[in-house]
Amino acid sequence: MIFGFVILISAVVLGILAVLRFTKGIAPLRNYEKVSLPGLPGPTGLIHRLDGSDQKQRPISYGRYPELKGDNELVLPRAWETDMTAGRYAAVAHLWALDQLKQEDPNGAKERKNALFRAIVIPFFSALILIALVGLKRIPVTPGVAVFLAIWAFCSFSAFPGQFREWKAAEIAKKGLQNAGLWPQLSTDANAVDVCLKALYWCRVAGFRRILPR
Repeated sequence: MIFGFVILISAVVLGILAVLRFTKGIAPLRNYEKVSLPGLPGPTGLIHRLDGSDQKQRPISYGRYPELKGDNELVLPRAWETDMTAGRYAAVAHLWALDQLKQEDPNGAKERKNALFRAIVIPFFSALILIALVGLKRIPVTPGVAVFLAIWAFCSFSAFPGQFREWKAAEIAKKGLQNAGLWPQLSTDANAVDVCLKALYWCRVAGFRRILPR
C-alpha cells in the first residue's frame, strides 16, 4: 500500500513537470522556431552586438549545440551561421543572458549546474542499482519502481527553484536585444522570438532532457 502511494505521488510530481515542460516549452518552441529572420546577424555577430563595442570580444568556439564553456566562453553551432531562425536567435540570446547571470552570481550558476547534474546522475545510477537488485531478486519490482520514481521526483523537484534563473535569463535576453537594436521590427518576427524566449525557460527542466531549437 505504501509503495503504491509513493508511486502515485511521484508520478503526479513528474507528470506536472512534464506537462509544464511540454505545454509551455516544447509545443510553443516547435510552433515558432522555424520562422526565418533574414537581415539579422548570425550567432557570432549577435553575441558581439549584445556584448557591445566597449567590451572585449569573448572567445567563441563551435560545437553541436549552444552551451557555456569555462570562463566567458560560448559554444555555438556552426550550422546556425547560415540560417538564422526565431528559435536559434532566441537560443543564442538566452545563452548570452545565462552567461550574464553567471558573471553576476557565479554561486547561483554553480548551484543550478549542480542541481541539473544531480537530477540526471542520481536517478540514472539509482535505476542501475535497483534493476540489479530486482534482477537478483533481492527486492520485489514494486518497491524498486517506487524508490526509483521517488528519487527521480525528489531530485527534479528540489532543483525546481533554479528554474527561475531560466526565466530571468529570458527577460535579460529580451531587454538586451531591445537595447542593442536587435529586436525584430516585423510584428510576426518579434512575436516568434518572444514566444521562443518564453519557451526556452521551460525547455531545460531538471530531470528531463534539454530541448533546443532545430
